Amino acid sequence: MILLIEDDPNDVFFVERAMKKAHLVVPLHVVSSGREALEYFRGEGKYSDRNAYPLPSGILLDLKLPHVDGLEVLRWAKQEPSICHIPVVMVSGSPMETDRLKAEQMGAAGFFEKPLNADTWIQISQLLNKFAMAR
Repeated sequence: MILLIEDDPNDVFFVERAMKKAHLVVPLHVVSSGREALEYFRGEGKYSDRNAYPLPSGILLDLKLPHVDGLEVLRWAKQEPSICHIPVVMVSGSPMETDRLKAEQMGAAGFFEKPLNADTWIQISQLLNKFAMAR
């Protein structure tokens, strides 16, 4: 299962469409804020049932999120023993090279700048599928 952490419904749509176009059958679960992502990882509230909300095999994480930004989510995830091994691919509308460098230094497996075209979404989907199949 891939966890998509994205607050823009348009980007969620593009990810889902790219996964279908690439014929990827990995389940996708979406949360729309950094705070909700942390609740998911911790198994808090509605995410307490790990059968319904299993830990993902890959994470697609937006940099700019409400409440807790993507770098904070990445930092937390890479320090948490139960999920630090899960690959994280970041996407961002920020053209700042410092954001890319921070994400890579913190352990992101990839970093892609928005807006993304259909081929790039497919490339990201295939990368996440590779992670899912490796687990």
